[in-house]
Amino acid sequence: MKLKRVAIIVVVLAMAVVLEMVLMDRLTGRETAGVQAPTATPVSSASVTGGDITPTPVPTVTPLATAPGYTSIPVSRRDQSSSDSAETQAPTQAPTQAPATQAPATAPPTEPPSSGVGSVLSDGNFSSDTGVGLNTNISWTATELGGGRARINVTGYVNSYELNVTSLPVTISFGGYSTTVTGSSVNVSSGPTSTQLFSTSFDVDSGAEGDMTVSWKFNGTYSDVELSEVVASGYVYTS
Repeated sequence: MKLKRVAIIVVVLAMAVVLEMVLMDRLTGRETAGVQAPTATPVSSASVTGGDITPTPVPTVTPLATAPGYTSIPVSRRDQSSSDSAETQAPTQAPTQAPATQAPATAPPTEPPSSGVGSVLSDGNFSSDTGVGLNTNISWTATELGGGRARINVTGYVNSYELNVTSLPVTISFGGYSTTVTGSSVNVSSGPTSTQLFSTSFDVDSGAEGDMTVSWKFNGTYSDVELSEVVASGYVYTS
């Protein structure tokens, strides 16, 4: 009789354990489609044979099985935030238009001179040939005046050794033009020396050309040679 009671108590305890496990599984949410609930082997009633009570073995509880391939992966709030931020597109800023470049101001072209006034048209020089150590050298330059006119500048020099003379007249002739100027006095104690005798100018038509004659009225003797005048002549042109 005692054994029968013990068997009943054992069966009750086993059923209580199974019930508790089922309740816990439901509360924790671990019940899934692939999980097989534990099965309890029912305890058969104790049979009494010949006055002896044969106890029925205690049922074994089959533990919960985890479905193959099932893994629970917790998702943290940080991972979720990263995913949200990755899906959020950054705002696109409209391109800034570069300011228009202003072309530098162009200076007005420089106008060439309206005329060649003062420009040199031609120049040259010529000398006298007295056969002694006393001669004149004439240098000339023709410049543009504009309006169809030109100016001829003439400068005369005396080339000599020892010479002492007072101011003497000098006559310059060119084409139909002729003028007389007073030459400088010359005082030379040794030589050879070149001394400026005169400098003058006169205007002619542009393009005028021909022989120019310069006559210095010496009226004296040099190196025992009588010289009434020292004459130098050369070709002059104004184009």
